[in-house]
Amino acid sequence: MISEHDSRSRGRRIVSAIVRSPTALAIFLGLVAGIADVGFIETNLDGSRVIPYPAALTWIFIPLIWVTLCLSVASLFSIPVLRRHLTAALAVAGPGLLLMSRFVPLLRRPMGLGVPAASAIIVAIVVLLVACVRRFMPSKPAFEVRAIVLALAGIAGLAWYSQTSVRLPAPTGKPPAGQKNIVLIFLDTVRYDDALQMSAVRHLAARATAFENAWAPASWTLPSHFAVLTGIDPWVVRFDGARSRFDPAGLTLAQVLGARGYTTAGVFANPLLRRGSGVARGLQQAYVAESCVLCASGIVHIIDRVYYHAGFLSPICDWYTAPEVTARAVDFASRAQRPYFLAINYIDAHSPYYVESRCGEEGRPSRMSDADISQLLDSVYGKKQIASPVAERSHEQYRASIRCLDHSLSALLASLEREPDAGNTIVALIADHGEQFGEHSMIGHGNSLYRQVLHVPMLLVVQGRPAQRISDPVSISDLYPTLLRSVGVSGVAPGLLDVPRRPTVAFYHIFLRGLPPEPAFSIASSRYHLIAWKSGREELYAYKDDPEELHPLPHSDDPEVAQLRHALSEAAAREDSQAAAFNSLGYLQ
Repeated sequence: MISEHDSRSRGRRIVSAIVRSPTALAIFLGLVAGIADVGFIETNLDGSRVIPYPAALTWIFIPLIWVTLCLSVASLFSIPVLRRHLTAALAVAGPGLLLMSRFVPLLRRPMGLGVPAASAIIVAIVVLLVACVRRFMPSKPAFEVRAIVLALAGIAGLAWYSQTSVRLPAPTGKPPAGQKNIVLIFLDTVRYDDALQMSAVRHLAARATAFENAWAPASWTLPSHFAVLTGIDPWVVRFDGARSRFDPAGLTLAQVLGARGYTTAGVFANPLLRRGSGVARGLQQAYVAESCVLCASGIVHIIDRVYYHAGFLSPICDWYTAPEVTARAVDFASRAQRPYFLAINYIDAHSPYYVESRCGEEGRPSRMSDADISQLLDSVYGKKQIASPVAERSHEQYRASIRCLDHSLSALLASLEREPDAGNTIVALIADHGEQFGEHSMIGHGNSLYRQVLHVPMLLVVQGRPAQRISDPVSISDLYPTLLRSVGVSGVAPGLLDVPRRPTVAFYHIFLRGLPPEPAFSIASSRYHLIAWKSGREELYAYKDDPEELHPLPHSDDPEVAQLRHALSEAAAREDSQAAAFNSLGYLQ
């Protein structure tokens, strides 16, 4: 029987063995940092996690990357000239970097500390940690070859996991002769009024059916994309908030068209549209700026900030830039077996409103400053009202990002027009939602149902249809049946080109810190825009006369308003109780 004294002695021997072996110490500190990092990710202490990762992979790969880092540092500091600094180096590489990457932001926001003060606190903690560990270290630590092997294995594994392209089996159906190609272009976060400055939009509108009063079904990315690609109202389908995905419901455009012999592909710059989100089902080729599990780690967060301050997009965890999206889309369209369906997502107009240097806006920063982003986040989370100068700077940066995006969109449309079968290609261009810049004391998107986030551009070019403008309110969700009917798919619901059209209903369910969730629906008619919260509160606007929706109307008994209320009650009755679990806030909404 082992006595308590023997157990303690054995424990001390184990601890001593760990700290006296550089390899064991590196693995131990790496595991501690990795497990703590996963705990931070899972608890989401700073509310910044937007793209969750599968729990099993997170618990494997995050500790592995920390162990790899610590073993690499141990290898470097095992050379004689650096050996005396091995303990300090490992303490900094493991717990030190973890504390710096995770707790500096936590100390800054609630405590109001600046970066130097918050960093000084972390440095003091690391110094104490080094002092505690150093006393156990021998004067001449050894290093084992297997550490290098483990480090290389970890790097190889992470490189494998970070692949962002998947190829599925080719279509098995035989397409009907002369079937039309379909190109569906999403302009992420581009509101209607600012889209009008884009020359590519004006050029396409000259030969398109232009829907001047198109409304999104939601004010953030995933539900709007889901509605367009499935034709299903997002509030009737269960949304898995833990994994940011919709339960499979109905057939996507890619699945329907793939069964008819189409080659299907997607080029998505927004990582929220990753495989498993529910929007990429049926794509035989999917190129998604899908952040790998490595991107959730504190180490990569620091690397990403270095790129950020240098004015570049991170090559590891950021989205595709507009030129990258255009290059991939053009390459696919030029080589794809006909007919094809290609879905595209551009995200440059999303916060922090990226502007490439090649766009030639002299003196224009590549993106918003950290200080402005911090104020924007405080406003989104309801902590304080956004200052007017910050809102104005943000709006101008946003417009600059749209002007920059315009170059790549123009190049894509020009390339499609040069294809031999350009006359046999349907082109649809829409935005998934808009953006707010201080209107209604709101900033960003995903936190309201006002016109600034719901009124979006939508253009449709179909061979044989003359250019026209439709001013009736329409829902972008109805693009799904419209595209299918345009290529001869029977048995689908009426589309945008049919009358009467479906009501333009939108939905959101938001969780603001410290505030109870308050779901809301909205609907627009030819005259009115009605927003109704489940608490019973309403706001009614005559948006044609008040396009900024600055002056809510008093309660109205107008029969048209009564019809809107009835339509909203019907939509609310179809709401899935689990579908309401949207958490629409975050860096990539």
